[in-house]
Order: sequence, then structure tokens, then C-alpha cells
Amino acid sequence: MRREILVVDPITPLRRTVLFDLDGTLVDTGTIHHDALNMALLAADQPLMDAFDKEFNALPTLEKLNSMGITEASMRDAILRMKRAHAARLMTERIVPDERMLGVLDRLIPDYTLGVVTNETDDAAHRLLFRSGIAPYIALLITGSFEGKKKPAPDLYLKALASLNFPANPHCIAIEDSHVGVQAAKRAGLRCLRVESPQDVTYEMVVGGFA
Repeated sequence: MRREILVVDPITPLRRTVLFDLDGTLVDTGTIHHDALNMALLAADQPLMDAFDKEFNALPTLEKLNSMGITEASMRDAILRMKRAHAARLMTERIVPDERMLGVLDRLIPDYTLGVVTNETDDAAHRLLFRSGIAPYIALLITGSFEGKKKPAPDLYLKALASLNFPANPHCIAIEDSHVGVQAAKRAGLRCLRVESPQDVTYEMVVGGFA
């Protein structure tokens, strides 16, 4: 059974809600997924990815493999398994709590419901949230393990809105760091703020998003 709710407190209907992307928005994952996929490609004797590209990095892994011409099912499955294992190890090694970000969330939590909408799998999302210390702040978690399509499709955001029991409206905004994520949020009818990194996420920026 998938775990979508980290905090069991009831979500107040029509309370202002902020839906964050995870990688690169709440948590600085740097080149973890890029490095992990290249490790898997190397082990599979496949060509490596070029230099890190933020927008390409935001795509689901299977889309990356398709764009690289790796379409044979058993090869893709093997690369995906290896990539996930490498990413889990790198997250454990590299991710630590960001006290500045935790301070921002501390200020937001009394007046806002905070959620995460991410292409990450359940396991990877939980690992990132707990390693970063962010998990206790999150009332709603929608991950790429949901049956719908991943970003840039709107499915994950539509699932989040359905869980919140209200349609996209001024009570809810999204915050994303990639064009892929911004597309998904806007296709779901949400206002979306774009950041370049977690350092851009401030209390004032979030509050201003509802103005």
C-alpha cells in the first residue's frame, strides 16, 4: 500500500495550501540523479549522458532513456533498478538538513498546509524528506508511484487537488524549479512560482504568491 500522507493531522478545507516540488525546490539534490543514472549506464555498457542539464534532469528516467535511444525493455528495467540503487546511496551520503529551509517551513506551517508533488518514487521521496528533516512539515505527499502520468503531465497535481477536496483556485499555489514542473502545475490549473534552487524559497516569496 502506497504511503501518500506523512502527517495524519486533518487537512482543513480551503486553508491556503502550498504544493512544492521536491528535488531542486525543497531539497538541493544537486546532480544525484544525473550521477546515479550515469553509474547505471556505465555498468550496462551504454553511452553516458552529457553534462548536467537541469531541464533534462527533471524528466522521468524512462523518458530520458527513450530520448537516448535505449528502448529495449529488459535493458531499461536493469538500468532503472541500478539507477534507483545508486540514487538511494547518494541521497544517504549527500543529503543533510538545511536549517535555513527548515526555518522557512517553521514560519509557514501555522498558517498554511504544505504538500509535496514529485516525480520521485515513494521510497525516494520519503528518503529525501526524512534525510532533509522536512518530513514533519508535510501534510500531503503525491509521488511518481501514483498510477497517473508523471510531470509534465498534470496528473500528480490533479491527484493532490482531489486529495485536498477543492479545485485549483487562489487557495492553492505550486512552487517548481523546472519548466517540466511548471508545465504540470499550470496544466492542472494552478498558479505556479518558479525558483532556480531551494535558496530562492523564502517565507516572503511564498506568502507573496497568494497576493
